[in-house]
Amino acid sequence: MIVDFLEDFSVADQSQAGLESVSNLELRRRSRAEYDRGYQAGWSDSAAEEKTRQKKASIQLSQALQEASFTYFEARNHILVSMRPVLEELASKFLPELARKSLAPLVAEKTLALAEELETPLKIMCAPQSLDVLQEACKNSPAPPAIFLAEPSLTDLQVVFEYADGSAEIDLSHTIQELTNCVEQFYEALEDQEVKHG
Repeated sequence: MIVDFLEDFSVADQSQAGLESVSNLELRRRSRAEYDRGYQAGWSDSAAEEKTRQKKASIQLSQALQEASFTYFEARNHILVSMRPVLEELASKFLPELARKSLAPLVAEKTLALAEELETPLKIMCAPQSLDVLQEACKNSPAPPAIFLAEPSLTDLQVVFEYADGSAEIDLSHTIQELTNCVEQFYEALEDQEVKHG
């Protein structure tokens, strides 16, 4: 009953009051002990629940980071793989055309640089189809006139300069091939990486 837990303030009988006060004192101690045990149990439950919540949050965060990392690498690889045709097209079509257009200015610049150091005439050998374009590019150069020769063994991206002390070469086809090889090697390495990491 609830009356057993509440203190009685009525004074009926002094002898009875003394017994009741002892039992009330005992009742208070028990009540206080029960309160302390309940408080401690509540605190322990709360601490255990918080620890469980933190552990769960830590696991969720770890999973989210792994998924984000995986998603980043998936996205990166997808973009790189989708760029492969563009890079191959650049290396096979755009770069050779760009090289052809830049060959004449390069030859004119190299001719001027070599002519300043040479005392003998400079021979410039190039592919037959490049001869007219290169002669035109060097026509207005302040360098001494050079001797242009058609060499069928050269491609339209190669030029050889010969002079008394040696020779020099411009080989844009080699540069383009190196770039093409780099693209191929990059994608081979990417494919190997995908196989390793599954």
